[in-house]
Amino acid sequence: MDSTENNNSSIITEDLIEIKNLLDSSEVLIRNELNFYKYYMSILKNQNKIELKCFENDGALFKLILTVYATYEFSVKRMLIYTLEVIDKEQVKVKDLKIKLRALYFKEHMEDLRLKITSSNPESKNFISDKLVKIYNHFEEVEKFAAIEAMVDTKSNLKYDVLCEIISYFEFDENIFRNYKKYIESLVHYRNNVAHGNIGFTDNLPPRLMPIRSQNSEELCENIIKLLKDLFSCIESYITEKKYRL
Repeated sequence: MDSTENNNSSIITEDLIEIKNLLDSSEVLIRNELNFYKYYMSILKNQNKIELKCFENDGALFKLILTVYATYEFSVKRMLIYTLEVIDKEQVKVKDLKIKLRALYFKEHMEDLRLKITSSNPESKNFISDKLVKIYNHFEEVEKFAAIEAMVDTKSNLKYDVLCEIISYFEFDENIFRNYKKYIESLVHYRNNVAHGNIGFTDNLPPRLMPIRSQNSEELCENIIKLLKDLFSCIESYITEKKYRL
């Protein structure tokens, strides 16, 4: 192995450590929030109520849900952005990437391309062919993938179908995450209603959703943590085996 390969391996190892540290921090944050909630509920059972009005009427449960959702969305987004940044550091040309990643690049950089393309004279009889040549040349000549945060678009909420759309660009196996669907969808639904101040939404939950109560709050948290760990496993093999390359 030459010095360049050794250097690349070192960079990849450092990047994976950074992603793993993010995963570990996220797990600690979720567990700490869960432990606080369990502690608070144990105090209620002992009729030694904490004098915090915001925790009444499921306030403590909603605090847990908001934190877990925020950690879930942030972690997924940052872990995948770090993954794209690895490709940047590898200085892989767009034309040497897998088709799905090229599509992701094209989707997010389309506005820049559009401005360059439409600067041509639209009156030219070769206008369309000129545009296509410019697009082709752009992909042939661009030196870096140029990762940007918008490439990992969680939209307004990181629902299950949004997660599947995002990981499809990396060609991760969707089946790995299928068992987490009910947890994601329930977490997103609760988070949205709490964030928008909707009162009484828990009385009219869609049948597909899992009611989140104190009895299954730990189950929810454990499954979100497992989801993040499974995502890291996908990322680890993706980076170490350079699955982003053709």
